[in-house]
Amino acid sequence: MSILGNIFTIFGGLALFLYAMILMSSGLQKVAGDKLKQILENITKSKIRAIATGTFITAIVQSSSIVAVTALAFINAGLLNLQQAAGVIMGVNIGTTITAQLVAFKIGILCFPLIILGFFISVLSKKRELKYLGETILGFGLLFLGMELMSQGFHIIRDNQVFLNLLSRLGKIPVLGVLAGAFFTATIQSSSATSGLVIAMGREGIINLKTAISLILGANIGTCITASIASLGATKNAKRAALFHVLFNIIGVLYFLPLIGPFSQLMAHTSHDVARQIANAHTFFNVFNTLIFIFISGIVIALIKKIIPSEEHIIERGTKYLDKKLLGIPTIALAGAHKEVVRMMKATLSMLESAEKVIFASNKSSTQIVLQLNPASKSKMAERFPAIYKTDILNSIYQQEDAVDEMNWQIEKYLRIISEKELNQEDSQKLAGLTHAITDIERIGDHANNLAEHAQALLEKNLSFSQEASFELLRMFDAVILMLKHGIEALKNYNQEISQLVLKEEPVIDSFQKELQEHHLERLEKGICHPEAGIIFVDMLRNLERIGDHLDNITHMVLTGF
Repeated sequence: MSILGNIFTIFGGLALFLYAMILMSSGLQKVAGDKLKQILENITKSKIRAIATGTFITAIVQSSSIVAVTALAFINAGLLNLQQAAGVIMGVNIGTTITAQLVAFKIGILCFPLIILGFFISVLSKKRELKYLGETILGFGLLFLGMELMSQGFHIIRDNQVFLNLLSRLGKIPVLGVLAGAFFTATIQSSSATSGLVIAMGREGIINLKTAISLILGANIGTCITASIASLGATKNAKRAALFHVLFNIIGVLYFLPLIGPFSQLMAHTSHDVARQIANAHTFFNVFNTLIFIFISGIVIALIKKIIPSEEHIIERGTKYLDKKLLGIPTIALAGAHKEVVRMMKATLSMLESAEKVIFASNKSSTQIVLQLNPASKSKMAERFPAIYKTDILNSIYQQEDAVDEMNWQIEKYLRIISEKELNQEDSQKLAGLTHAITDIERIGDHANNLAEHAQALLEKNLSFSQEASFELLRMFDAVILMLKHGIEALKNYNQEISQLVLKEEPVIDSFQKELQEHHLERLEKGICHPEAGIIFVDMLRNLERIGDHLDNITHMVLTGF
């Protein structure tokens, strides 16, 4: 066979290997269903548990890229924090070495039986789960067939002097091997495929263990490209997690690089088979690097936070005060539900304040505009509207809205169970009041979310309000935020006096909205206001006014004896 034919055999085997990885990964994910997602969602703050979870899921799914990108998606959605995602990423690097351990087995003879078995199971089975299992078995068979093809291709060209000279240089200068491994892995976006290729070359005696290790180290860096691409356009925390993935591998390679000689000698004693030695080196590196990072990850994360600075937006999901054990004592259970309703209301306040921050940060020099109209508020404005990451804050509002909806559902279900208990008149009134209150609070969250969407529209369309409109909108925001704070206090302490204050504030908000709409029409007639920005301005006023209406409903219930 010609050299060109050998090259086709090698890369044909590599293509088959990659396809097998995709097929196997897809089958395993379908077999597992949503269980893997549930495992990730239920990770605790334990670093060891997060690492174990990342290792386990990657070993099952057989794709470090998929698990790393999923972790980024979860951190982007606020389901994981940076520390948890870092633990998963460390585990991912260990889990991905399982593929190298599998392909190091000399079981090429089994590839065709596996292909035949997997094919017939996937084609003939009527049950969906068996079809997916068949895909997985077929993927394993094709994986080993791809390895065999790569080995055959390398077996024939192992005496090619040009090829051997190139690899010899990589062996003498490990940095070149690392760069070559990183580049190749980044190109094909699969460290497992690179590992398989390196093992195939090692098995045919084309490269020595030292060269193989340098290529494997490079593969660890190259595999970060997928997660890095996935983090583009994501939240700052997702970008931080992607950077952690990069630094985890780069730092590990940097301290391993000078030790490649002694390290390769150590790995040579782990097995008589060079393919197994390469696989063991891959596993040892990632396990050892993870052990080091268990102790230094806090320092690395602190460094990353300085490199990618951002305000912290902690989204507390779920409920804190709804204890099922207390349902047997309705009065105490109701007190817990009351605390949870207040907590839900505070979450909407956070959303509204964040929306205000983004709206004014999104306008061209809007802070300076307000300062020109009211110079006395200079220090206040500087404190309230610092330089911020608008996309991050917008995402936090959307995530908080989801959390509020979830709280609403949990509280409603809890109150429904309490309603089935024997209640006195006072508790019955409280139950009715809280049931109505959560509906109004959920709607406040919806309106705050609408305001965030309007802020995003201003950003995307590069629109801004006039000076007067900016100042008027700020006043409207301040009035509604103050009213919401009073509403929280009224609900928290069943305070009649503050409830009366909220009821007095509501008509003021209504008249303020009408006044500002009239001013807007005047500006529109004079051509001062941009028409599209004007539509957003009016809609913002309407959402703020509707928040006032819902607060009025809540405080009426406080006053009527619940």
